Amino acid sequence: MPGRYVTGDRDLVYGFPWMDQLIPALPTLHPGIGPAHILPGCGHCIAEEYSDQVNATLLEFLGSLKS
Repeated sequence: MPGRYVTGDRDLVYGFPWMDQLIPALPTLHPGIGPAHILPGCGHCIAEEYSDQVNATLLEFLGSLKS
C-alpha cells in the first residue's frame, strides 16, 4: 500500500525519542511509503497551518502512483 509521511518539525510527536531514526527508516520498514516530508516551522495541525504545502505534497504523491 503506498503512503507518505508528512509532519511538521515543530510537532511534539516529531520530537519523541527515536523519531530521528524511525522517520528515515520508514521506507525500509514499509517500502511503499516513500520519503518523509518534514514541513519546517509547522506544528501538529499541518493541514490547517500549511495547507498549500500539504496539498502540493499530496498532489505530488498521488501523481506518482501508477494507475
